[in-house]
Amino acid sequence: MRFVLAIVSFVLAALMIGWGIGQRTILAGPESATSSVRTEAAPLTVVDGEAVEQLGIELDALSPSRSMTVSGEGELLVAYGRTVDVLAWVGDTDHNLVTADLESGELVSELVTGAESEAPDPRGSDLWFDEVDGVDAVELTSGVRSDMSVLLATDGTAPAPDAISVQWPIDDSTPYAVPLIVAGSVMLVLGLALYIWALVHLRRGQGPRRKTAKQPKGPKPPRRPKPGVLGAGRPPGPQLESPRGRRATRKRIALLPAGIAVAALAGCTGTPSLDVDASPSPSASESAGPAVEPPVVTQAQAERILAQVAEVGAAADEARDADAASARFDGAALDERRGYYALLAAEAEEPAPPVIPASVVEVTLPQATEAWPRTVFAVLRDEADAEASQVAVVLTQNSPRENYKVQYAVAFAPGAQFPDVAPASIGAARLSPDDQLLAVPPSQLGAAYGDVLINGDSSGSAGLFSEEADGLRTQIGQQNRQDTRDALGENGTFDTRIEAGTGETIALATNDAGAIVAVSLKDVYEVKPVDSGEINLGETTAAVLDKESTTTGVRSTYGLQLLFAVPPSTAADQTVRVLGYSNGFLEASELE
Repeated sequence: MRFVLAIVSFVLAALMIGWGIGQRTILAGPESATSSVRTEAAPLTVVDGEAVEQLGIELDALSPSRSMTVSGEGELLVAYGRTVDVLAWVGDTDHNLVTADLESGELVSELVTGAESEAPDPRGSDLWFDEVDGVDAVELTSGVRSDMSVLLATDGTAPAPDAISVQWPIDDSTPYAVPLIVAGSVMLVLGLALYIWALVHLRRGQGPRRKTAKQPKGPKPPRRPKPGVLGAGRPPGPQLESPRGRRATRKRIALLPAGIAVAALAGCTGTPSLDVDASPSPSASESAGPAVEPPVVTQAQAERILAQVAEVGAAADEARDADAASARFDGAALDERRGYYALLAAEAEEPAPPVIPASVVEVTLPQATEAWPRTVFAVLRDEADAEASQVAVVLTQNSPRENYKVQYAVAFAPGAQFPDVAPASIGAARLSPDDQLLAVPPSQLGAAYGDVLINGDSSGSAGLFSEEADGLRTQIGQQNRQDTRDALGENGTFDTRIEAGTGETIALATNDAGAIVAVSLKDVYEVKPVDSGEINLGETTAAVLDKESTTTGVRSTYGLQLLFAVPPSTAADQTVRVLGYSNGFLEASELE
């Protein structure tokens, strides 16, 4: 028996070690799977990320990472982004749509004909998570999730790359190889030990037997039951005695494997629990809540966009070129820069508009939507200048093929308390200008605050706004206007009014059911001489008009960019707070 056990151990050791080594060598599967397809001539090609991922699953490519190689002629572009964004950018342009045939396990291409045969160059679009350029061949190694798609193009006019190959890494790990080799080595050592033990026992059993074997004892007579006990007087039945000797040992050894097998089967089946809830679990569609729209940009996208905005703004300020600034500025922010460049051309001295720092992005609040227009709010800080104020910007993207442009750029008011907002990975809803759930509807906010600037505490809207961190009331409020009127005396008349600006009102929800609201206003001043007299012009107006005085009068217009924190209508103890503002020259003209 000892030799048999040793042989069994050697056989098991050989099987386990051989199986473990085989998993790493001859039994190892391929490291990757590849599928290729050729497309027809079209300016764009879209590779559906969901279809590619499903094909990878069918090919047992468990790793989500994959590489894509495309080839064609000339300067090639491979870019990827959310599927909804990629398809929105493609629009109604002719393109190839690459999907997967799960039955054949291959990529397939379909030509989709649209109303347009050409598209703009997709390079530099804010919709892409990343893009890769190359000549004649490009490889994309970034992980593309199932909710993303890949766009292939040259310049939007020439045919897109026509050869596409996707490679998936297959999970070829062998987690049982090392345990099998280790277990086989243990069985080998155990087999050697059993073999040595068997040899030693064999050699001992071959010596002389000096002791006489004892004779077996006879069977004992059956014990009679005591009188009065149930069954007394009856002949005893056959007695079952436990077997002894070598045969008993053999039976126990034979029963040991059967006991191990029964224990193994019991361990596999397990004991049923009495506490299991028999009610059916809800399906995925039932347990899932309402669909949540994703934020329009990721944190990485926002940082890249803001870095490009800062670069364009710095170059335009240096060249004093409003057309160059229009590539990344629009609305009230562009109007203020255009007015500032006019002052620089006239050699007038006026404070510069807020400079977009290309440093630290402290707050990013993108709108959560899949539609257009889209909005992103951000707060930036210049890491190189610790004394510089933070700058808050509001950017919008009007259509898929346009890039984000700055609509508002304001200096953050010292001491202003920024409200709690959602993280960039969740985003915020853009509210309607007529939202009645706010303390002041966004569409009425500009007119109400303008009345406060003109009339001060006597304004009917004065109680809606907090004076904390509101430097505009000191700079251009009621007292400042009265001082200007008093300085004219009897030589002229002074008229001032505040009108709606060119920028659209933008409101993004905050965590307390309030909103961050950006509005623009025009601050207009008109000065006229009395009785055909003559009045002297201020330095700024004189520099722009290139004259020192006027007999007909002058109109000067300044632009106000304002950022407010508006509480919800249910917060009766809270008022609207000024978060930031910018006051810049727009234009000046002589009255007729």
